[in-house]
Amino acid sequence: MAEKGIPTDLDKIAKMFSLPTIDEVEEMNVEYKDEAYRAGYDEAKSEGESDEKAEERAFKFEQAAGDEIVRNWHNAVTSVAEQLFGAHKLELVQRRKKETLPFEYYVIPTETWREAANEIRETINGVGTSHFSSLKEFLESGPYTPREAVENHLGYVRHYPEVYGTSSAGRIYESAWR
Repeated sequence: MAEKGIPTDLDKIAKMFSLPTIDEVEEMNVEYKDEAYRAGYDEAKSEGESDEKAEERAFKFEQAAGDEIVRNWHNAVTSVAEQLFGAHKLELVQRRKKETLPFEYYVIPTETWREAANEIRETINGVGTSHFSSLKEFLESGPYTPREAVENHLGYVRHYPEVYGTSSAGRIYESAWR
């Protein structure tokens, strides 16, 4: 099923939901990584380590802080995707198995592309910029296959919270960092 999915990555998803990209998050956390570096260096020096050993430990502390930032961002963005895609009968699946982040993903339906397209149609209707009285009318507006309709209107998923009064992408993201 994944090979027929819509390819994406977490930076694209972050942008779709107006969340910070990994580069922006890393830029916002430069001081945190600097503090980790300093803590590692100071700890090693207080234990009587040489400058060379202190720098090695400092780099390890800095790397651990960077890894923590990436993991937290990854988990927060995937939490948003899981909830808001899930509301549209879609899911995010890892594209290929790798040992390190960031992963590449596909968006696939949890049931069928028709079901997912219909859920997106409902959200579009709620936004109010267009109204489609049926899935058939929505698909004919392209014309689209159900998969094409999902792919071409995936950005409407971000409007689900405002249409249905649920937690915003930003709020889901922030709570996932805690």
